[in-house]
Amino acid sequence: MPEQAVAEFKKAVEATNGDPFYVAALGHAYALGGDRRDAEKVLLTLSDSK
Repeated sequence: MPEQAVAEFKKAVEATNGDPFYVAALGHAYALGGDRRDAEKVLLTLSDSK
């Protein structure tokens, strides 16, 4: 299931030009799927976008 969420949130991030809501949701989906490295990358992306 997290794999499907990752795929859908990647599409949403692309469609919304990186809307922070969808970026955060993508990171959450990575974390739920056990993909810590990608979850941390997304977190850094959110931190840098301030």
